[in-house]
Amino acid sequence: MEVEEQIPNFNTPHEDIGAAFNAINAINEYDSGLCDEEDKRILKEIKLMALYIIHIGISEIYNSNFYDSEKESS
Repeated sequence: MEVEEQIPNFNTPHEDIGAAFNAINAINEYDSGLCDEEDKRILKEIKLMALYIIHIGISEIYNSNFYDSEKESS
């Protein structure tokens, strides 16, 4: 039996933000008025998760770009 090596999949914040943005765009065309309650809940959860991923990604980018300048000014 062969054991395959698994390479960890680490996405950059840019890739995460892109994926979250694509998720929002994919569900953006849904008319929530035509959805049942379960579909509305799913759409809301996807939007919230995507916004959270975008928030985390932007925070990581900000911290990596401005950490040194903030550290020097304090």
